[in-house]
Amino acid sequence: MRQNMSPEALNSPMAKQQQMLIYVLPVVFAVTGVNFPIALLIYWTVSNFWTMGQQFFVIRNMPAPGSPAEQKYRERMARKGKAATGIQLKNPSLLAEREAAAQTEQQRKAGQRVQPKSKKRAKKR
Repeated sequence: MRQNMSPEALNSPMAKQQQMLIYVLPVVFAVTGVNFPIALLIYWTVSNFWTMGQQFFVIRNMPAPGSPAEQKYRERMARKGKAATGIQLKNPSLLAEREAAAQTEQQRKAGQRVQPKSKKRAKKR
């Protein structure tokens, strides 16, 4: 998760609290888990591994703007000869979208996601 966070978010109090919980909660569950039914412990374990797999997939394929994961994603796409969005540059119908994405690049570097706009709203302007 830390790879998918901007530097501002990494230094926030919330991130430090989550970091502490990562180390404290397993100890709490190890001590109190003896009193829980075994099925609940199996469910938690399977659920956690499934969630970690999903998170790995999402961070690898759709990283947050301005994060180290985004930089790694762009490097991977450059090695494959694809655009940073994962779309081949040979498609001429996507040039307008590529230009719009280039304009929002400054906002993305700040770590703030840009809200998508519907095509109808974009045509009105």
